Amino acid sequence: AMLMKAAPAAARKYGRWGATPLHCAASQGHAAAIRVLLAADPGAARVDKDESLLPRMHQLLFEMGFTDEAPASDKALPLHCAASSGKAAAVDALLAAYPSAAAVADSGGRYPLHRACAARNSEAEAVRLLLAAHPEAARVADGNGKLPLQLAVQQRHTAAVQLLLATYPDSASVADKQGRLP
Repeated sequence: AMLMKAAPAAARKYGRWGATPLHCAASQGHAAAIRVLLAADPGAARVDKDESLLPRMHQLLFEMGFTDEAPASDKALPLHCAASSGKAAAVDALLAAYPSAAAVADSGGRYPLHRACAARNSEAEAVRLLLAAHPEAARVADGNGKLPLQLAVQQRHTAAVQLLLATYPDSASVADKQGRLP
């Protein structure tokens, strides 16, 4: 907290991998750190990841033989990162700062709801908060053709499946790109 008071602009500084401190705190689900960073710079919730480092990193990984394919750029907001952590307190803190972020898809067509449903240990409350903020996301397939329901079923998130079916019952009969039903 003292660091943010002394240097509030640090909340928007990109680190080595193109993420701000807020992205890092959100990815780990650290709600207390998120609140400190947002207190220093409320607008930081609207900053997506800096993708300028990805081409250089990819080139280095390619030259070292670690990859033969370019990594996907995701243009994630901090809320996307918090949703991927599955931590409801982190999602709640970022929704309070930037509620309309729930209606922003990343470059893979994933809304924060998709990410929460795909997270291994996602809390049902995180899914509930995201559904309340943007229920329409339950009806949208991501770039891989998957609805949030299909992602939640894959992770065996029973409570999330119930919430999603209550929001969009017809999703139970929607097949993904491979023709699979949830």
